[in-house]
Order: sequence, then C-alpha cells, then structure tokens
Amino acid sequence: VGKLSASAWGKVKAGLLGDSRARGVYFAEAEEAAGVQAFCSALQSYPLLQGVKTNLYKVFLTRSWEIGGEAGVVGMIHQPGIFDDPKGGALRAAMARRLSLSVHAKNQLKLFAEVEHQRHFALSVTRTRH
Repeated sequence: VGKLSASAWGKVKAGLLGDSRARGVYFAEAEEAAGVQAFCSALQSYPLLQGVKTNLYKVFLTRSWEIGGEAGVVGMIHQPGIFDDPKGGALRAAMARRLSLSVHAKNQLKLFAEVEHQRHFALSVTRTRH
C-alpha cells in the first residue's frame, strides 16, 4: 500500500470496500485509530501535547515521566520532532528541564535495521522529575 500512488490506492480501496466483510474490518480499524488519536490528543490525558502533532514517541515519553518515580531515568531512541515542532513549546520546556543527554544521528552504518538509512533520529536521556 505504501508504494501505491493516491489514484492506484483509491482503486484498490474501492474494490476492497465492495466486499461487506472487508468493509466491516476497514471501518472497525478506522474507528479504533480515531479513538486512539482522540485519546492521545486529549488535554486530560496528555496536557504537554496540546497543539502539537501527537505521535506515540511523544505519548510514551510524557507517560514515562509520570510513572518513573522521583528518581527515575528514561532513555529513548525517537524521531527528533520533539525538538523542532513549532507548536511544541510546552513539551520542549518540560524536556529541557529533564534532559541529561541528547544525541542526534543518522543510521549511516545501518546498525539498526528498524531505523531507515537516511532518517534522522535522536537518543535522549531524561530524568522523570525536573
């Protein structure tokens, strides 16, 4: 699916949605994805993520600060979007107060199979309390 053009995917999707069983699965998955996105974007769940483009890295990072205890430390390999999201000021400020180490790199030597060769990534070590 990822390599199909938008028009090619539209044709495939139309064919799939013609089958009532496939249509039910498609809408159940879409409903679940919408629910997860709504929960991850909710002010009550993740106040530091208000206004930012939410992803699981940001959700996991903020949740780890909450459950890490008074002297906890969190190390994560993640996308660097935490540092450059124009609407992420609150998240960046919280990160800056906790940050012990931040390394940015590319997977040029292909040491990590799951990280794309040209994609930038960051390794951050943070304290759970600021």
